[in-house]
Amino acid sequence: MYGEQCSRVPGDALWACFWVSAALGVLALAWPRARWAPARRAVVVLQWGAQLTLGALILAGA
Repeated sequence: MYGEQCSRVPGDALWACFWVSAALGVLALAWPRARWAPARRAVVVLQWGAQLTLGALILAGA
C-alpha cells in the first residue's frame, strides 16, 4: 500500500549496483592515467556496465 513493495526488483540489487558503480568510478578516477591504461579502461567499462544494469533494473521495476 502507498507504493511499498510495488517493484519486483529487490532494493538490495539496486543498492549493490549503485555502490559497485560508485566504487569503480572512484577507482577509475584514482587510477594513474599514464600507467596501466588498459586496466583503467577496463574499470571504466565495468563501471558503465554497472550503471547500465542499474538503469535496466530501475526501468524493469517501473
